[in-house]
Amino acid sequence: IPKGTCLVGEIHSTEWIIVVSRGKIKVVSEEGISIVDATEKPVTFISPAGVKRAGFALEDTWWTGFRHTGDLTTEEIRKEHLVASYDLLEDKTCGQ
Repeated sequence: IPKGTCLVGEIHSTEWIIVVSRGKIKVVSEEGISIVDATEKPVTFISPAGVKRAGFALEDTWWTGFRHTGDLTTEEIRKEHLVASYDLLEDKTCGQ
C-alpha cells in the first residue's frame, strides 16, 4: 500500500491471520482508531469475522491476509470468505 493511500477493506465472513510485514498505517474499524507500526518489526494479529476496516498508509505498507481455503479461483475465494453487507454476514454465519 503506497504511502498516502486511503483505502476501505471488505467484510470478512471468516477469521483471517493478518501480517503487516513493513510500513505504518492508521486503521479505523468498529473497534476504534489504531496505528499498526511495522517499521521496526512485523506485526501479526487475528482478524475476526465481521470486521471491516478503512486505512491511511502513513508509510509504504505491506499488509497480507492469510486464510486457509480449498478454493482455486479468486471468485470462489471471494464468495466463500467475503460478504457485501452485514446482513449477508448474519445470514452466512447463522447458517453454519
